[in-house]
Amino acid sequence: MAGSVVLKAGAEIGFLTPDDLDEQNAKMQDFFKELTRGQEGETISRSAGSFLTDSSGDTAYLPNGGGGVAYPVPVGFDAFLTRISIDYEGSNATTPQSCDVRVVADQNTPAALRLLNNQVPSIWDGSKSHAPLFRGGQAVIVCLTGGPVSTAIYCTVQVVLVPRRQRVTSDDLSGV
Repeated sequence: MAGSVVLKAGAEIGFLTPDDLDEQNAKMQDFFKELTRGQEGETISRSAGSFLTDSSGDTAYLPNGGGGVAYPVPVGFDAFLTRISIDYEGSNATTPQSCDVRVVADQNTPAALRLLNNQVPSIWDGSKSHAPLFRGGQAVIVCLTGGPVSTAIYCTVQVVLVPRRQRVTSDDLSGV
């Protein structure tokens, strides 16, 4: 018979009372709330200090120096770069200057270059699901090639800062 239970001699069966069931459900809900807390992150906007281009309109690409740290990602967090604005004094949005705008994730990884666009002033934005991810301890560093010559560059970034969590395994769920 489907769904029936046959008890052998000496077997016991216990049922949860409605109060016991509510208590177990509350424990599970608290566990999952804690597990997902802070998952969406906090949106932060920061304006960085200015940095200079050279007589060719370049910022020496790191690790050789140059570029501007737009946002240092705190250790223990991930940062999704959702928006970056790059500008300079005397710029004109209707006639932008053509150049390469790159973002370096850290000072040691040339492969981390990401071409954003080819004009300044520039504004780039995207959803968190499509945004470049920077890990704690890295920095969002902006570099230009062929930009305005001997000019101060100003950056503003918007990141979604998310606390890093340890990976959850089935062992972590065993006490629930």
